Amino acid sequence: MVLLDALRGVSQLNTMLGLRTDICRQQKHGFRMLRRPVSASRCANRTGMCLLMLLGAGTTVGADMDHDWNIPKIAELREEFREPEGFSWGHFVNAEGAKIRYGWISPDEAVRAVAVVAPGRASPMEKYFELIRKLQSRGFAVWTMDWRGQGRSDRYLPNPQKSHSFGFEHDVTDLHQFLSTIVNGGGKPRFAVAGSMGAHIMLRYMHDHPETFDFAILVSPLFDIDTGKWPRRVARLLAWLGTALGFGDHYIPGGRDWMPDASRLREARASSSDPDRFSVAYTYLRERSELRVGDPTYRWLDVAFQSIATVNEPGYLRAISTPVLMVSAMDDRHVVPEAQLRACEILPNCEFVPVRDARHDLYMERAEYRNMLYGALEEYVSNLLVRMR
Repeated sequence: MVLLDALRGVSQLNTMLGLRTDICRQQKHGFRMLRRPVSASRCANRTGMCLLMLLGAGTTVGADMDHDWNIPKIAELREEFREPEGFSWGHFVNAEGAKIRYGWISPDEAVRAVAVVAPGRASPMEKYFELIRKLQSRGFAVWTMDWRGQGRSDRYLPNPQKSHSFGFEHDVTDLHQFLSTIVNGGGKPRFAVAGSMGAHIMLRYMHDHPETFDFAILVSPLFDIDTGKWPRRVARLLAWLGTALGFGDHYIPGGRDWMPDASRLREARASSSDPDRFSVAYTYLRERSELRVGDPTYRWLDVAFQSIATVNEPGYLRAISTPVLMVSAMDDRHVVPEAQLRACEILPNCEFVPVRDARHDLYMERAEYRNMLYGALEEYVSNLLVRMR
């Protein structure tokens, strides 16, 4: 029954889009329509093939391995990329019984404010040690956590590498438990520093819990996924169809576990142009296999598209009263900068800072771009803290 309902829904959507239910066989010059009916499994396989083409997921393993790129070991990383002295670790158990890892550090001097760092998809806390050091050096106590499904938090599926989700509302619930029962603010102002998927979840959190944060810095926030030359509505349809057909816990076709190889290095290069920083996360994942997260599942992608539709509603955005500094990487190849600007124009209290030519991972970008991020952050935070006295 679920399958029939799913196929009926797809048929209606395909009619609107000018497509057929039995879409897409890949050929040298694109897709052609199939004239004969197909089974559910064949439809799912072809749907997945289209999704791979649409989203560019699952690159091919290259012959040149990481030693050809001169990637350092963890012990060889520069000090700013390693765990700060005095950094502490812990975990809590969420409402679903999953262990969630977190970490924190206090400044050497008096605490100016409390910063909560929210990671992006598939990024463990270790990737953010440089950011954490910079915030601590500016007098901020810093707290952060691994979302469920990544880092050293519990995973969703028997294959722990699959990037999966039950819905971003579950992450909002985990974040609220973390902030209300673990984070010790000591009565100091509290602000968020969140990137990509973490910024998306943080925005949803601020909508549901407007009293928690005094302000937020959102870096390359996820307001829409860059689907390349293909229409996003087609990508969204295929993600939904794969989930509806019972393939929600499967990798999107071409998706695979994270392994240390040249294709993963190329993916990192697409997110940062800095010759040292682009491979920091790769170094940690290569040596600490328990941190690895592969590509998304159908359901993760479907969940993401659903949540994107929610947060782009004008009424939803207008209900978020928390002051926001939005820093946008204008050469982003993962999310859509124009969608960030549209959202910032609707948010009641939002400042937009574009960083021209910067790629998605602004924390890990070249100095000229990274300095723009940290300069805007310091000015914004300092001005608001002065006003709050």
